[in-house]
Amino acid sequence: MIYRVQFECGSSYVGETGRTLWEEAEILAKEQDWHKRKFKEALHIREESNTMKLDLGRLINPIWNTIT
Repeated sequence: MIYRVQFECGSSYVGETGRTLWEEAEILAKEQDWHKRKFKEALHIREESNTMKLDLGRLINPIWNTIT
């Protein structure tokens, strides 16, 4: 799953996991395949304007940014 946790300060965290999530997390997408999940995570990170993520996730060609 690709998920987002929204914080009171206005920041958010986008991540991915193959495990069960806690209630505070909003599910953005579901994907069983690890490679596809990492790709989708990177797309969602790029969509966020105020993310706490220190990196952009998996390196992807910028052409894919227009899909989301």
